Amino acid sequence: MCESMDTMKASFAEVIADSQASASRICKASIPELRQSMEKAIQGLRYKFGIPSASA
Repeated sequence: MCESMDTMKASFAEVIADSQASASRICKASIPELRQSMEKAIQGLRYKFGIPSASA
């Protein structure tokens, strides 16, 4: 019984570690893409309404 519990704990720890690694990879890939998309959309709105960008 104790050996089974230890095996379950080890398996659970592995699943958690894999999930955290996957989440980290997704964030590193998705967040820059979202940022770029939002910046492009904001620039489009500024152009459409004739609003100069803050950096100009």
